Amino acid sequence: MRNSEGGFYFDTSSLKQVYPLPLISVEVKPFMVFRGVLSAQQCRRLISKYGPQVKKATGGEYGQAVIASQYGIMPNEEPRLFADMAAVLVEANSHYRYALSGIYEPFRLLAYTQGEYNGLHSDYGTIDRSKLSFSVKLNSDYLGDGLRVLNSPLPKLKPGDAVVFPSWTAHEAMPCRSGVRYSLVGWAAGPQFA
Repeated sequence: MRNSEGGFYFDTSSLKQVYPLPLISVEVKPFMVFRGVLSAQQCRRLISKYGPQVKKATGGEYGQAVIASQYGIMPNEEPRLFADMAAVLVEANSHYRYALSGIYEPFRLLAYTQGEYNGLHSDYGTIDRSKLSFSVKLNSDYLGDGLRVLNSPLPKLKPGDAVVFPSWTAHEAMPCRSGVRYSLVGWAAGPQFA
């Protein structure tokens, strides 16, 4: 039937029975782990090159306590790193199937010292419309837990292992108890979810 605005609608008041549709169950993984994305040598190189350049960052959206030092790595500084991580994001997106348009922000090398953490938050909703987030563990010579996604600890990670997850997923970096925990984080962006 045509309504007064020229569109169509269906009068469902005459339906006596609902016609069932088959439900298609799709398992969406809360996160994906990619082993050995970076070699131990690549991890050490990133820490030694950019670790001394990290600057203290505090504050954050939604009132979470963000206490970490960071350095923004630009694509022209590390073109191979950006290409490798883009390939990981594309592979992860073969599962999530989001519309992605690119990486619009520098990757960040994060350094957490004793007592530092990044409280529960999500990465979606910022101006860049992040859709997939990643975190790469860069070292293991510290005490403390690392990343938690949806309030769940991850499987044991080695330096060079990456975790990719939807940017809207709640996640946090747990407190470092001693030493310095280094990680590399970044985001793939795309059009706003409908």
